[in-house]
Amino acid sequence: MLYQARLVPRWLSVIGIVGAFPLFAGYFALMFGFIERSSPLTGASAIMVAFLNLHWEFIYWLQG
Repeated sequence: MLYQARLVPRWLSVIGIVGAFPLFAGYFALMFGFIERSSPLTGASAIMVAFLNLHWEFIYWLQG
């Protein structure tokens, strides 16, 4: 919705869309026992989403 309405920059929307797939893949792999909870792949699957959240927090901090 935000991507189509251009309410956020395109590159930021693409990071959110692309970052969702590794996050869900990591959740399902963890849920079905393909990887362990302490595996580095678990953290790597959440890096894109973490970047997106940190970016939003930085934007809101700048705007005051």
